[in-house]
Amino acid sequence: MPATIFDGLLLAKEIREKVKLRVGLIEAKLKRPPCLAVVLVGNDYASKLYTGIKHKACAEVGVKSINYELAENVSQIDLLELVQELNGRGDVDGILVQLPLPKHIDKSIILSSIDPAKDVDGLTPHSVGAF
Repeated sequence: MPATIFDGLLLAKEIREKVKLRVGLIEAKLKRPPCLAVVLVGNDYASKLYTGIKHKACAEVGVKSINYELAENVSQIDLLELVQELNGRGDVDGILVQLPLPKHIDKSIILSSIDPAKDVDGLTPHSVGAF
Protein backbone atom coordinates (compact mmCIF):
# COMPACT_ATOMS: atom_id res chain seq x y z
CA MET A 1 0.00 0.00 0.00
CA PRO A 2 1.53 3.35 -0.98
CA ALA A 3 2.04 6.01 1.66
CA THR A 4 -0.20 9.04 1.71
CA ILE A 5 1.61 12.33 1.89
CA PHE A 6 -0.16 15.17 3.68
CA ASP A 7 0.58 18.83 3.20
CA GLY A 8 0.61 19.85 6.86
CA LEU A 9 0.52 23.58 6.18
CA LEU A 10 -2.46 23.25 3.85
CA LEU A 11 -4.27 20.94 6.26
CA ALA A 12 -3.66 23.35 9.16
CA LYS A 13 -4.98 26.24 7.08
CA GLU A 14 -8.14 24.29 6.23
CA ILE A 15 -8.71 23.43 9.89
CA ARG A 16 -8.21 27.07 10.95
CA GLU A 17 -10.76 28.20 8.37
CA LYS A 18 -13.33 25.70 9.67
CA VAL A 19 -12.65 26.78 13.26
CA LYS A 20 -12.98 30.45 12.25
CA LEU A 21 -16.44 29.73 10.83
CA ARG A 22 -17.51 27.94 14.01
CA VAL A 23 -16.13 30.76 16.14
CA GLY A 24 -18.24 33.17 14.07
CA LEU A 25 -21.36 31.16 14.93
CA ILE A 26 -20.44 31.19 18.61
CA GLU A 27 -19.80 34.94 18.47
CA ALA A 28 -23.22 35.52 16.92
CA LYS A 29 -24.86 33.49 19.68
CA LEU A 30 -22.91 35.15 22.52
CA LYS A 31 -23.02 38.63 20.97
CA ARG A 32 -19.27 38.81 21.62
CA PRO A 33 -16.22 36.79 20.63
CA PRO A 34 -15.44 33.77 22.78
CA CYS A 35 -12.63 34.51 25.23
CA LEU A 36 -9.69 32.46 26.50
CA ALA A 37 -7.83 33.53 29.65
CA VAL A 38 -4.24 32.28 29.76
CA VAL A 39 -2.41 32.29 33.09
CA LEU A 40 1.38 32.03 32.99
CA VAL A 41 3.38 31.90 36.22
CA GLY A 42 7.09 32.61 36.07
CA ASN A 43 9.57 32.98 33.24
CA ASP A 44 9.80 29.52 31.71
CA TYR A 45 10.93 30.13 28.12
CA ALA A 46 9.03 27.18 26.62
CA SER A 47 5.84 28.17 28.45
CA LYS A 48 6.11 31.76 27.21
CA LEU A 49 6.61 30.49 23.68
CA TYR A 50 3.69 28.07 23.94
CA THR A 51 1.29 30.67 25.34
CA GLY A 52 2.38 33.13 22.66
CA ILE A 53 1.45 30.54 20.03
CA LYS A 54 -1.95 30.09 21.71
CA HIS A 55 -2.61 33.85 21.61
CA LYS A 56 -1.65 33.98 17.94
CA ALA A 57 -3.89 31.02 17.12
CA CYS A 58 -6.78 32.67 18.96
CA ALA A 59 -6.32 35.87 16.98
CA GLU A 60 -6.27 33.94 13.70
CA VAL A 61 -9.68 32.38 14.33
CA GLY A 62 -11.41 35.29 16.07
CA VAL A 63 -11.13 34.21 19.71
CA LYS A 64 -10.29 36.96 22.17
CA SER A 65 -7.42 36.02 24.47
CA ILE A 66 -6.39 37.63 27.72
CA ASN A 67 -2.90 37.11 29.11
CA TYR A 68 -2.11 37.00 32.82
CA GLU A 69 1.61 36.85 33.55
CA LEU A 70 2.35 36.35 37.22
CA ALA A 71 5.69 36.51 38.99
CA GLU A 72 7.50 33.27 39.80
CA ASN A 73 6.99 33.97 43.52
CA VAL A 74 3.23 34.56 43.34
CA SER A 75 1.48 32.92 46.27
CA GLN A 76 -0.78 29.95 45.80
CA ILE A 77 -3.60 31.95 47.39
CA ASP A 78 -3.17 34.80 44.88
CA LEU A 79 -3.17 32.34 41.98
CA LEU A 80 -6.29 30.62 43.35
CA GLU A 81 -8.01 34.00 43.69
CA LEU A 82 -7.24 34.80 40.05
CA VAL A 83 -8.62 31.44 38.88
CA GLN A 84 -11.76 31.97 40.98
CA GLU A 85 -12.17 35.47 39.51
CA LEU A 86 -11.88 34.04 35.99
CA ASN A 87 -14.35 31.27 36.84
CA GLY A 88 -16.88 33.93 37.82
CA ARG A 89 -16.41 36.16 34.80
CA GLY A 90 -19.19 35.82 32.26
CA ASP A 91 -16.96 37.20 29.51
CA VAL A 92 -14.33 34.44 29.96
CA ASP A 93 -15.25 31.14 28.31
CA GLY A 94 -12.03 29.20 28.77
CA ILE A 95 -9.16 29.13 31.24
CA LEU A 96 -5.70 27.75 30.58
CA VAL A 97 -3.23 27.65 33.47
CA GLN A 98 0.11 26.96 31.82
CA LEU A 99 2.21 24.20 33.31
CA PRO A 100 4.69 23.75 34.83
CA LEU A 101 3.94 25.80 37.90
CA PRO A 102 6.64 26.80 40.39
CA LYS A 103 7.48 24.17 43.03
CA HIS A 104 5.81 26.10 45.86
CA ILE A 105 2.41 25.85 44.14
CA ASP A 106 0.38 22.64 44.30
CA LYS A 107 -0.76 22.17 40.71
CA SER A 108 -3.52 19.74 41.68
CA ILE A 109 -5.13 22.40 43.88
CA ILE A 110 -4.90 25.01 41.13
CA LEU A 111 -6.17 22.71 38.38
CA SER A 112 -9.04 21.41 40.48
CA SER A 113 -10.14 25.00 41.13
CA ILE A 114 -10.82 25.64 37.43
CA ASP A 115 -14.51 25.45 36.54
CA PRO A 116 -14.77 22.24 34.45
CA ALA A 117 -16.92 24.13 31.92
CA LYS A 118 -13.98 26.51 31.35
CA ASP A 119 -11.17 23.91 31.47
CA VAL A 120 -9.67 24.10 27.98
CA ASP A 121 -6.84 21.67 28.73
CA GLY A 122 -9.14 19.03 30.22
CA LEU A 123 -6.98 18.77 33.35
CA THR A 124 -9.51 19.25 36.14
CA PRO A 125 -10.38 16.06 38.06
CA HIS A 126 -13.91 16.33 36.63
CA SER A 127 -12.61 16.56 33.05
CA VAL A 128 -10.08 13.77 33.47
CA GLY A 129 -12.70 11.53 35.06
CA ALA A 130 -15.07 12.14 32.15
CA PHE A 131 -12.93 9.98 29.86
